Amino acid sequence: MSNFVFFGTGGLLSSICLKELIENNFLPQQIFLQEQGASVYPNLCEVIAKLNGIPFLKIQNINDPSTISTINAINADFGVVASYGQIFKAPLLKLFPIFNVHMGVLPEYRGAYTNFWKILANHNRYGATIHLIDEKIDGGQAALIVEEDFENVIFANDFFRKNYEMAARGLVIVLKQYAAEEIQYTPIDVSQGKYYKKHTVEDMDLNPEENVQLLHAKINRLQFYGQPTLEGFSITESNLLLGGNVELEKFSIQRVSDTSFLLQNSSGILLLKHKTLTTEK
Repeated sequence: MSNFVFFGTGGLLSSICLKELIENNFLPQQIFLQEQGASVYPNLCEVIAKLNGIPFLKIQNINDPSTISTINAINADFGVVASYGQIFKAPLLKLFPIFNVHMGVLPEYRGAYTNFWKILANHNRYGATIHLIDEKIDGGQAALIVEEDFENVIFANDFFRKNYEMAARGLVIVLKQYAAEEIQYTPIDVSQGKYYKKHTVEDMDLNPEENVQLLHAKINRLQFYGQPTLEGFSITESNLLLGGNVELEKFSIQRVSDTSFLLQNSSGILLLKHKTLTTEK
């Protein structure tokens, strides 16, 4: 079953989903990639497309009438979106059903940054929703919600890759159900839950008195979004040396080298690496 088109940016989520589809014999007729600025990183979906002989086209505006005409000419039965930085408007949505991969449980976690805020709030259970989209942001009809526990997945690359692989497996399940006409949809009530905005620099500033085991996971997972800050330091890595009660009334920072220091508080000890030393301690 390959009478569909795929939309993506070419980043980690879209490439993992595309690869999972192909490995399960879902080959799109055409891939539409959102045009990106200059980067040292390759477009991963473009690489996958070339390896599998799938035609692709880079698009500046997915809602442009000429783009809509190009997509319509393919005569696809449906579309799949896995990470796209533009809102799909009515003319495109009227062409065929479009499934979206949303990293968050809808409608509780709406917006493109749900994982950031869940990391910040020390969650360990993460989910994704595969849904038929409409003109409402993160609305439409939910086809499948998948959730897993990530308590033991600490470092950013593993953490996000495993999250995206979970979502990709869910996407394959939905497309198999769609082919067999077995999907049971649930309307998404966008008046419920919360829309999570993009974070700011200030949101990345962490509390040195927080439990060190929570800080350890938070610091390493947040590397996906950039370096969090703590007491003026831009933190690039956390190593948990001791988790447990320590006889300290107040946190302390002890410099180890030009690029690392120890953080001790009443809950334990972390060895933290940093990019720049912005404050003498």
